[in-house]
Amino acid sequence: MTLSNRSLRRSILCLLGIVGVMVCAVCAAPSGAQVITQSGDQFIGQLSPTFNGSGGSPVTSLLIGSLQGAPSPTVDLLYVDAPTTVLVNMIPTSEVIVGEKLNTQGSANGGFSDLKLDDIAFAGASSVVAALPIIGGYTNYAFAITGVPKNNLCLYYFNPQSTSNNNINSVPPYDGGINYPPDTGTPSECITLTPPPGGKPPNFTAIAPFPFKTGSSPQLLVEDSANDVVYVVAVSPTINIQFILHLTIG
Repeated sequence: MTLSNRSLRRSILCLLGIVGVMVCAVCAAPSGAQVITQSGDQFIGQLSPTFNGSGGSPVTSLLIGSLQGAPSPTVDLLYVDAPTTVLVNMIPTSEVIVGEKLNTQGSANGGFSDLKLDDIAFAGASSVVAALPIIGGYTNYAFAITGVPKNNLCLYYFNPQSTSNNNINSVPPYDGGINYPPDTGTPSECITLTPPPGGKPPNFTAIAPFPFKTGSSPQLLVEDSANDVVYVVAVSPTINIQFILHLTIG
């Protein structure tokens, strides 16, 4: 028997993420859609059916979490854009942008602020799935990137010195900068998830954080639907593959 139903597999990973007191990605929601945060609070999304991300690209998924640092919990949005084509050295290249909309309800303007200076552009990516693992009391950023030959799983740690705003001198929330791969000399890093021998190029369709021990840092569960496997990845003290689960039984 094979767990070949993509929706079932994604539901399982999302359920694990919720059980692990984390946040799962959801499809871009229509106006007034209800999304449940990891604390069980209800967030009534004021998003139109044409809600777009950076540069006007359609948003393929949204994550909800507190992205402005402890101890000030907020309900913020991390969004993943649909892929677009850009020119890199005059060569058409696929690119996916991930960005933030930070809750500014307490400010004079209110609503959500889309901070363009916090965007990460994943050059060469055909799709990106994201998760928000909580490590060391902060919400951090994990991305599984389809379409690139290496550095296809990245963990960007939250930068406590962040001063995110649209000022050119603002400090982004990612300890590793807004570059892909992240800046060297920082805790943020990428690794390469390699398919089993004889496997196909990976297609990452879901990612969820899950702590196997109460109180410990979470592992990342990354689904590769092209090879019917889930990679189990440790994130502390460094990011590394622990083992691979094959989603085929018998």
